Amino acid sequence: MSPPDEPAAIATVRVAIVGGGAYAARLVELLAGTAGLPRLEITLVATRADPLAIIARHARALVRARRPDWRVEHTTTLGAGVRAAAAVVLLVRVGGLAARHWDATFPMRYGLAGDEGLGAGGFANGWRTLPVMDGIADAIAASTPGARVLNLVAPLGLTTRLLVERGLATVGLCELPTTTRDRIAASGSDAARGLAYAGLNHLGWFWPRDAAGRRALNDAVESGIVDRETYTEFGSAPLPYFYRMFRPAAAARMGLTPDPGRATTLLHLRDRLMSAMERDPGGELPEFRERSTPWFEHALVPWLAAGFAGNELRTFGNVVNGDTVPELPAETVVELEVDAGAYGIAPVASGVLPTAVARCLADAARAESLAYRAIRERDRAGMASALEALPGGVPAERVADLVRDVCDEHLGGSGPSTAG
Repeated sequence: MSPPDEPAAIATVRVAIVGGGAYAARLVELLAGTAGLPRLEITLVATRADPLAIIARHARALVRARRPDWRVEHTTTLGAGVRAAAAVVLLVRVGGLAARHWDATFPMRYGLAGDEGLGAGGFANGWRTLPVMDGIADAIAASTPGARVLNLVAPLGLTTRLLVERGLATVGLCELPTTTRDRIAASGSDAARGLAYAGLNHLGWFWPRDAAGRRALNDAVESGIVDRETYTEFGSAPLPYFYRMFRPAAAARMGLTPDPGRATTLLHLRDRLMSAMERDPGGELPEFRERSTPWFEHALVPWLAAGFAGNELRTFGNVVNGDTVPELPAETVVELEVDAGAYGIAPVASGVLPTAVARCLADAARAESLAYRAIRERDRAGMASALEALPGGVPAERVADLVRDVCDEHLGGSGPSTAG
């Protein structure tokens, strides 16, 4: 990744944060506490004016206390919000927390695991979300076509693929590879360097490059961080979502079974956060401690710091495959270790995928690709094919009902909810 001629110093960098609800203020707070960043002009963008004004007032007070040379603005107009931004951060959840609850629960009626980013729940989220992402892509392309787009919108593989196909410089970000690797490689940096990684978002795998990596994985199995049966079968350690989706007994043993009522809990927490922000703009909010934000601390903020401060960063990103992982289709968005910095990103070669891992990922990538085409074409028959292709299978007699639950507008509309 060779830098071009040294650019002239930039006095102010514009960043647009689209969506995120109350947690957009938490992101602003983290950025203001990050050393080495230049002066930022941050614009918060959301559709609901009243909550947005409260969030922006709180964020503005935080910045005034920590970085008085920074500015925080807000707008409900997407094109104006992203105009001339060097980076656009996407935190949109179409349909809000009600949509998250739906995605996490309706698949359970079919004996499937529910999730907003994977499986039938992920496909339902994609059916709602990709048309909205098209409008976002239009606005970015018209207002700031050269911006780096940092995408955290679920389902991450599908939304990142759309943005890349629309010609935007996009990387999908997720903290799970970093946090999972750090748990596995608890013995230190040698162990971390000894682990190879590749996969799809939330379906990534670590396997050993060398003796240090093998020791780290064996230790993780012995301590219960990695399921022994899964490691024996695949020769690799998955991200936690694999257990949730495909190995429920292992998930239960490891304390990884998801809470189907999580969205309701987050809804109540959001309401308390909004009340606290309105009551005490810029004040310390203990409510933020009730829900950690590792996707900011371990993924997004390091990316922004590397890009704006000129640091090089080895981390993880979701990018279109091309020929980086030969075992997977070129158009698939894959999650890889990457070198990131001010001048772009470069994937780090993962090496040959373990055979069982390659087979698992190829099946998941095929289902995701079928779903992507079906969503783009609004093709319910194509969605049926995508659901039938899911690893683990869907009973044939239930597919028609499942398609209705994936594709019908249960949540009453097509607009995004970006302030909740």
